[in-house]
This record gives sequence, C-alpha cells and structure tokens, in this order.
Amino acid sequence: MTSIFYFLFQHFKNKYGGEFEEALKLVVKFLNNPPKYYAKALEASIKGRTTDEGDLERIIVSQSETDMNKIRKIYKNVYGMDMRDAIIESFPIGDFRDLLLALTMKTSIDND
Repeated sequence: MTSIFYFLFQHFKNKYGGEFEEALKLVVKFLNNPPKYYAKALEASIKGRTTDEGDLERIIVSQSETDMNKIRKIYKNVYGMDMRDAIIESFPIGDFRDLLLALTMKTSIDND
C-alpha cells in the first residue's frame, strides 16, 4: 500500500512541481494542529500578508463557535499579543472591526 502512495505522490509532484508539495505541506500542518494553522492564517490576514482577502472572515466565522478559544491562546503564545489587540491595531474603528472583535472574543462551545 505504501508504494501506491509513493507512486501517486511522485506522479503529482512531477506533474505539478512545487505547488503540489506546498499544498501537501499545508494539509499536513492543518491536520496536525488546526487551531495553530488558523492562528497563523489569521495573523497573516490581520497584518495584510495574504493575497486572499476572504481568509480573515472565513476563518473567524467558521471557527467562532468551535475552536476560537484555542486559536486565541495559540495566537497569544506565538505572536505575543492578544488577537483582540492585533485587530484593534490593524483595522479602523467601524462596524467591520466591531464584528471581528465580537466573533473572536465569543466563547467557544468547547469552553477551553
């Protein structure tokens, strides 16, 4: 069974080059620790280092009721500041910022 996976990996790597390998690395990082992956993606979005402007909204909305507590803890440990403070620093006063703050500060269902 391992040889078929190796064959498939080599096939896609040869066909798509580094793009396949990078995509596979992202999948492994996500599967290894989803909250850490989301914290890193949120940092890139908050600081404007991503090309996908929808990342911020998608992650916050999709995780606001499940893993947001874990994501906030990891964010603070890795980046040395509360996610709330990073949002306040990066976005002007207004409804959008208020919505981001409300969703990120909402207590997750898992209460971690």
